[in-house]
Amino acid sequence: MPLTDLVITHLRRRFEQPNVEGRIPYLYRDTKGFITIGIGCRVPTAEDAKALPLHNSATHLAATAPEKAAEWKSIHEQKFGQTVTAQSFSKVAKLTLPDPDIDSLFKKRVVEFDASLRSIFGAKYDTFPDPAREALLDMIFNLGKRGLLHFTEFIKSVRAEDWAAAAPQSHRLNLPLRNKLVGDLLLQAAALKAATSKNKPVPI
Repeated sequence: MPLTDLVITHLRRRFEQPNVEGRIPYLYRDTKGFITIGIGCRVPTAEDAKALPLHNSATHLAATAPEKAAEWKSIHEQKFGQTVTAQSFSKVAKLTLPDPDIDSLFKKRVVEFDASLRSIFGAKYDTFPDPAREALLDMIFNLGKRGLLHFTEFIKSVRAEDWAAAAPQSHRLNLPLRNKLVGDLLLQAAALKAATSKNKPVPI
């Protein structure tokens, strides 16, 4: 699954669904408290916020660096948790990210995470079935590289290409719908592997 524009568009359309990452044009705190924007793209610091082409919602003019830093700090002071929705931050957010820039930022992050997965699994990653790679991108997009590496049993199963075992090991807390999507993708990968094995010629 080379990361063509078509593949990235497919990923974007799935990730921007409300039960995955959603599509939020302003800074907000996710359920773990990370400041995020667009399609689940984290903005770790005020300096990172300054690098974004944010616009003032009232004037529609490009936001200044001080405005961006102030926005990040304001959002950082807000409460977060399982009962706090991303949409609720619209009441305090003053800056927004235009749609084309949301798409560009998502593409940039997908390319970065694809490279991170390659660094974890090596050249073998490029031979994984497409559903498995999509599942891995979902995991690392949600958890980050460091968070993904905490799933040690899952990592072992992926390295062994035991997709059926990896499916239940991929489950994250408080994400039932997303867990099902990823689990189903890994089971698809298991089915593809089984079908490929059946079609291999038997050595004489």
